[in-house]
Amino acid sequence: MSLRWWAFATVAVVSGSAHAATPCVGSVHTCVNAETFWPHAGASLFFGIGSTTVAAPGQVGFGLVTTYQHNPLVVHTPSPGPLGGESPVVANQANANFLFNFGVARNLELFAALPVTIAQSGEGLRSITAGDGLRSTAMGDPRFGFAWTWKGLTAEPPPQAQNPWANRAMDPPPPPLSVASVNWGGALRFTTSIPSGERSQFVTDRTATFSLVLSLEFRRKRWFAATEAGVRIRPTTNFLDSQVGSQAVAALGLGYDVVSAERLSVLAEARALPSLIGGASSCEWTAGLRSAPLSHGRFSVMAGAGTAIPLGDRGFPNPDLRLLVSLRYAPDPTEEKR
Repeated sequence: MSLRWWAFATVAVVSGSAHAATPCVGSVHTCVNAETFWPHAGASLFFGIGSTTVAAPGQVGFGLVTTYQHNPLVVHTPSPGPLGGESPVVANQANANFLFNFGVARNLELFAALPVTIAQSGEGLRSITAGDGLRSTAMGDPRFGFAWTWKGLTAEPPPQAQNPWANRAMDPPPPPLSVASVNWGGALRFTTSIPSGERSQFVTDRTATFSLVLSLEFRRKRWFAATEAGVRIRPTTNFLDSQVGSQAVAALGLGYDVVSAERLSVLAEARALPSLIGGASSCEWTAGLRSAPLSHGRFSVMAGAGTAIPLGDRGFPNPDLRLLVSLRYAPDPTEEKR
């Protein structure tokens, strides 16, 4: 199965390269992706920071992460007055990310993410070139990659109920945990996006984008935290009077289990994509709730909201408001498929 997966990914890369062969001419074009949020497949304690636990060999996980963002892409346009005006190229956008991960070896998994814009509105380039506006739906750039982890993080086990009338000597031992609890973990992820999305809808990049990210997670009793650092590498694209190119990746998250065993947690995180070329950057914060009440934490749901943190050029992907809802199934990392 893993060979077929990689064969499919190779075909996608070749197809994406052919798609990218048509250049985005000049500085007025639609080869800029208004969505910078890349949720990771698999189990996750935060919205945008990857987990340090992967699926066991032969196991499959999946997830659905939906986002709404307001004014993610705004450009300055000539108008009366010294400061000019602003035009919302993309004013409202709702995206769904379909996530899949497959364990191929101990501590190693392959993953895929298929983003779809399910609703959007905005001027597009109409206010600049008098061209067409945006369609309501569009296909984004699919992403593929692998994750390698070590010492994956797990939550505290739920307390075992005790029967005061039972003969303690005859009581069976408590059921084993799905994985031994540890207080820290790490993961390395490589991701590539294939520029096969719809070019006229601000949902695709001009070329493929490559990302290498290191994630670390920590837990102490009910407190948990995570951090992420890495890079996204892409050729520089000129858009109007600004540039979009390679970026650093930085994120920091902190959470607390209000109810033990991950039944209810509160969390907050900050994510930044500082430009490495002096061009467009973005920075956001998000706060929300997480719950994993079923199947020993295999099913989880998260919901949250956040805003932009002013950083660099306001006109580039940096939404005024973002809402997120996440549904995930992550198989037990110790239960190998027979």
